[in-house]
Amino acid sequence: MKTVEYMRVPMNTRPRCLVLALLPFLIHLSSYGTGIQDMKAMEKKVQSAVKRAVPATVSVLAQNFAGSGSGVVVSEDGYVLTAAHVVGNASAMDLLFPDGSRKTAQVLSANFPRDIALMKINEEGVYPFVEIGDSKQLKITDIVIAMGHPGGFDARRSPPIRIGRVYMPGEKRFIITDCTLVGGDSGGPLFNLAGEVIGIHSSIGGSLASNNHAPTHAAKDHWEDMKAGRNLGNNPFATWDPDGPVIGVELRNEDGHVVATRVRPDSPADKAGLEDEDIILKINNRTVSEFEGFIRQINAKKPGQKVALKVRRGEETLDFSVRLGRRGDIFGNTPPGRERQSPGTPRRPEFEPSDKPGFLGALFIDEEGQVTVTEVIEGTAADQAGLKPGDKIWKVDGRLIGTVDDLRRSMDAHRAGDKVSVEYERDNKREEVDLVLGERPDAGR
Repeated sequence: MKTVEYMRVPMNTRPRCLVLALLPFLIHLSSYGTGIQDMKAMEKKVQSAVKRAVPATVSVLAQNFAGSGSGVVVSEDGYVLTAAHVVGNASAMDLLFPDGSRKTAQVLSANFPRDIALMKINEEGVYPFVEIGDSKQLKITDIVIAMGHPGGFDARRSPPIRIGRVYMPGEKRFIITDCTLVGGDSGGPLFNLAGEVIGIHSSIGGSLASNNHAPTHAAKDHWEDMKAGRNLGNNPFATWDPDGPVIGVELRNEDGHVVATRVRPDSPADKAGLEDEDIILKINNRTVSEFEGFIRQINAKKPGQKVALKVRRGEETLDFSVRLGRRGDIFGNTPPGRERQSPGTPRRPEFEPSDKPGFLGALFIDEEGQVTVTEVIEGTAADQAGLKPGDKIWKVDGRLIGTVDDLRRSMDAHRAGDKVSVEYERDNKREEVDLVLGERPDAGR
C-alpha cells in the first residue's frame, strides 16, 4: 500500500501547514458570513486538538503478519480503541507510537456490529491519551479531524491530519464524513474541535470523500462490559466454521478496493467465472472497499444461497451470480496449520511447499522511486534473511522492483515454501540474499 503524504513536514512547521489545510474550510465559512475572528478561533481549536491527539494516535500491527491499522489511547493507564476488524480474532496486537516506541496490548473485547474494539497496553505506565467525547452530540456539518497511519507507520512523519465535515451523525449506525481515509487508517481516531475522540475509522464508503466511522458511544455505553472482556454481537473471525459460507477466493485490500488475489480451482467463484486480479466492486448492489466488509456480507448468508457480484476486469465491468459453497468443502474442516496429526507422524517441515500465498514478512513504502523496508516482523523470512528497516529493495529473482505494487505482484506469484532471491541496498552497498517464503494469513472467503 502506498503511503499517502499529507503532511510530511518537520514538527516545527506544522502550525503553518495547518493554516494551509484549513484554507478550504475557512473560505467555505467566510462565504457564509463568518468573520475573520471566528476563523482564527477555529484555527486555534484545530491546532490545540492536534497537539494533544498526535502522541496518542498509534499504529496497530498484528504480531504474526503484516496486517496493520491504527488506534488511539483513551486513558492514562493505556486503554486503546481501534476497529473490531483490525484486531479480528487476535488476542494481542503491537502498538507503535509516533515517537517510535513499541508496546504490546491485550485485546479485551469488541462491539462487532459497530466495528469498535478495546485493548489494554500490557506494560504499566503513564501514556499520552485523549478523552472520549460524546458522539451522540454530533450534528450534520460539524467540523471534525481525522488522524491515523495511512499506509502503515512511518517514522519520518507524525500521523497525517485531515479535516472534514459530518454528513451523518451516527446515532444508530455509523458516523459518515468527507474526511479522506486510505488503507492503514482503519481503527484510527475521529476528533471534534475540542480534541475529544468521537469516532473510530471503520471503512471507506462509495468514494474517498464518504467514509464510515464507528461512534465512540458504541464503546462508552458498554465500557465496563468491554473492559471485563465481554463482546457485543458475533465475532465473524472467532471460529473456523466448516459449515460456514464461502465463495472460494483469497482477497487483499488495495487502494480502496477488494482484489481477488487467487480464485480457488473448482470453487463457486471459479465456476461462476471469476478470475485472479478481478476487482470486486459490489456485492448484492452494496459497494465494498475492504475485504473485511466483504467477509461480513458473505458471513450473513448460508451455503447454497446466491450473491450478486459486480466486478471490474481490465476495462470491463462484469456481473456474476455466485452460489455460495461450504467452507469445509473448499478450505478444509480445520484452520490451516491446525490439522490433527496421529501419534508418531513426523512434524511438517517449517517451509514445506503449499498452496498458500508466499509471505515475506515485512512492511514497505514507496520512497523516492524505490521500495523501502519500514518494519521487519520477527521470525519471518525477511527477519531470518537479515533484512532491516531502511533497506531498499532493488530486485526479486532478478526482476527490477520500482514500487510496492511491483513487489506485491512478485510475492503473489509465489507460494509459501518457494525460494526467492532478493537484491537490496544498505548503506549505498548492494547485497543479494536467498530466502524461503513463509505462509501469510489466509483471507480466503
